[in-house]
Amino acid sequence: MKAFIILLLLNCLSFAHTQDIRGEWWRYNSNTESHDYLFIDENLNFILRISNPEEEEVYEGSLKVILGQRYYTEIAYKDDIIFGELTYRSWDSSVNFRLFISNNYYIGNFYRDIRFPSPPGPPNDYYDRTFAFLPTPGMFGMQYNILNGTEDEGFFTIDIYSLNLIHIYSNTYFNVIPAKYFYNIGNNRHEMSFLNAEIFWDALSLRDRRRARDIPQEVMLGPSISYNWLYLRDFDSFDFNRYDFRAGIKLILLFNLALNAEAGYINSSGNNGFYLNLSLGNMVPLILPFAFWWEYL
Repeated sequence: MKAFIILLLLNCLSFAHTQDIRGEWWRYNSNTESHDYLFIDENLNFILRISNPEEEEVYEGSLKVILGQRYYTEIAYKDDIIFGELTYRSWDSSVNFRLFISNNYYIGNFYRDIRFPSPPGPPNDYYDRTFAFLPTPGMFGMQYNILNGTEDEGFFTIDIYSLNLIHIYSNTYFNVIPAKYFYNIGNNRHEMSFLNAEIFWDALSLRDRRRARDIPQEVMLGPSISYNWLYLRDFDSFDFNRYDFRAGIKLILLFNLALNAEAGYINSSGNNGFYLNLSLGNMVPLILPFAFWWEYL
């Protein structure tokens, strides 16, 4: 059980690291052909200046940390309370700021330098680079396997971090998970795999080839192929004959938290079958209080 808690804490550490968002940020406003301005001081107090055709709007408030890369704010403005959210986007070193104003909302991506829109051109001209590197915190979830010739299996899983290489134009994701933990609910067996790779393609990007520029999208759907190998059984010995190959359809929802749903074909060490996987991100820090139960485990 202590080994299990260690895994949870390792996963939490990936969330605990905060990004340095202090300083000046700019966003190009196409409505006024000028730039909105955001300044965040040492105490996470901010000033947001939005350029409008009539007059400039100024919002002041303080950011509160939700997770390592997410913040929220409440602003008293004109006898109203405005709620906002700021997210640090590691793949392009920008921040995404959202303000929910009455029945409308403001959303924009701010950068450290002043940028202007690219001139029109062939589709490839819309992309400043071919690939983007996007490391993300780990996830946890449930997996259920229905296999031929053996009993069905149910697992509680934890991904220890995820390293993602994204081909921007096609929205193809190449993911590597350094370590993945499995708890077999049926036989209470603990397993870890140390070779975990996945290829996922967002088929929804076909609706507009340029949508890949603002990766990741809030809703993604497409085929996924993954492979797990190099299993450690019960934290005791490696099983080099154990492997899992999966080919299915994955749905990814990215809003205030990440939700993955996946189903398809599985080959588990030679046994064919069907699998269902549900996983959730951005909630693991809530498990941190369990660390205080260490002496009672």
